[in-house]
Amino acid sequence: MLPRAIAMVLVVGLATATGATLGPAQAADDNLIDVPEASGAEMDSDDIIRMLSPRTRGLRVHSTPEAEEPSPEEGLGQLSASFDSILFAFDSARILPQSMATLNQIGRALSSDELKTYRFGVYGHTDASGRETYNADLSQRRAEAVRSYLVENFGIAPSRLQARGFGEQRLKDPAAPNSPANRRVELVNLDS
Repeated sequence: MLPRAIAMVLVVGLATATGATLGPAQAADDNLIDVPEASGAEMDSDDIIRMLSPRTRGLRVHSTPEAEEPSPEEGLGQLSASFDSILFAFDSARILPQSMATLNQIGRALSSDELKTYRFGVYGHTDASGRETYNADLSQRRAEAVRSYLVENFGIAPSRLQARGFGEQRLKDPAAPNSPANRRVELVNLDS
């Protein structure tokens, strides 16, 4: 097995050689959020499979308070995983390069035999800075950017991934509504 860094270079090189794009990620610019040091994905594809597979129902990455639990029709309150390491440029749906390791682990998991028959919600969230309507739109664009990356780079059928933005409605850290921790993507198994 190749070390992760070499494998990543091979993937980038192959994509460049074949003319494929690596999704919405672009070179860094001056308007980036403060990004924590990240050397790889926060979890590997096996961890993601365990969290999203109905065969391992007892595992959850996070839970929401009872009062905030949405209805099952919205595709929430089911098997889910929240990814803090999918980062975006400030005020943008441009995925930062530091997020590629996590996105690639998600893509491998969703392409796996264990998960390839399920549909997933790709839910975007923002912090509370800015207007609520703007944040709702921004989170939708971020969810769509992640969905596009997974479809384009892992051949996942678009019908398996539903992008939805929640804006600032479901803050991860309500005590610090403008915290970067609130800018995240959540994956939900819609068939669980």
